[in-house]
Amino acid sequence: MFNTIMSRQIIFVSFFSILLIALNSCSKHTCDPIPTVPSTKTDTAATVPSKPVSVVSGFSNISKATFPALLAVDFQDSLNGYISGVNGFLQKTTDGGTTWTNISPTSAGDLYGLFFVSNSEGYIGSNNGDVFKTTDGGANWSKVTTPSNTYGYGSYAFITSDTGYAAGGASSTEGSLLKTTDRGVTWKNVSIPGLSTIYDMIFLNPYTGFICGMNNQIFKTSNGGKSWTQATINLTTTGTSSILLDKIRFTSSGVGYCVGYAVFFDANFILKSTDSGSTWNQIPSPAQTYSSSDVYTSLFITAKDELYVTGGNVTQNTATLFKSNDGGASWTNVPNNATSRLFESCYINGKSFVVGLNGTILKSFSK
Repeated sequence: MFNTIMSRQIIFVSFFSILLIALNSCSKHTCDPIPTVPSTKTDTAATVPSKPVSVVSGFSNISKATFPALLAVDFQDSLNGYISGVNGFLQKTTDGGTTWTNISPTSAGDLYGLFFVSNSEGYIGSNNGDVFKTTDGGANWSKVTTPSNTYGYGSYAFITSDTGYAAGGASSTEGSLLKTTDRGVTWKNVSIPGLSTIYDMIFLNPYTGFICGMNNQIFKTSNGGKSWTQATINLTTTGTSSILLDKIRFTSSGVGYCVGYAVFFDANFILKSTDSGSTWNQIPSPAQTYSSSDVYTSLFITAKDELYVTGGNVTQNTATLFKSNDGGASWTNVPNNATSRLFESCYINGKSFVVGLNGTILKSFSK
């Protein structure tokens, strides 16, 4: 996420110049089902509290032609949310995406990694290495001081109100994980030998967390980030280029999924874990429409454990959106009228939003 443009952003945004391309808080989790915090220190997956949820029946296109390529989306509820994109683009909605208001900080970089700890406190990263924080719901942003970095941090997680992590890259290939214990005032490097650029991070509770990214890497912590162990990944197919794992999520029962692609677009990958994230096995992807592979850049899991994968075909600039109701054993295309590649997604309280190139915004509806 990251110098010149983060690898996945390079694919989606700068493909015309060769390769054109948060997260979870245990006290508040905006996108995806809310995990409960265990009362004892234990390595366990999240559970989702029982509550009425609407079923995603389809998606309506609420795209804005005047908006640029959108790289991130984060909603607090079905009405209040944020989207960000290239060239410092950042907007807020209070009516579910009908209208938007500019709240961009002063930055010439591309903004991604939206993450809100609460309705008022949030973070966003830039590919020039800047990290910004707001304490008033995006009305004002201040630049956060981090260790010297010119690449960027595109994923955030707070395990308490004071202790959190920022993940990204110290270069186009070298990963970087930062930790704060004073609510983002100061940050220190967390050393993980051999770590490549990080693209996503999630904590299921204060102790169990995951990061994923370049070079087919997934790391797991079972002690709140004090130490990290690289997970085992078993592939049935391989590409001719490095594998970038872009998004990692878990169901309410603790089954994990991670999606990604080969950076030369010759293969895509859906990984699944049934042992609390220690081992990941590739499961079959849907059939390809074009000779070049689709790239999978995001996924979300509904409160009913439906699995949705988003992305698109780079050479054709087409959208990919499909779902599975049986743990990835079979897949069906989800009807939508997006005309450009999809990039990032957010699921909250039974409602999902998906954003992508050319101001693309999809919003789910229920029957």
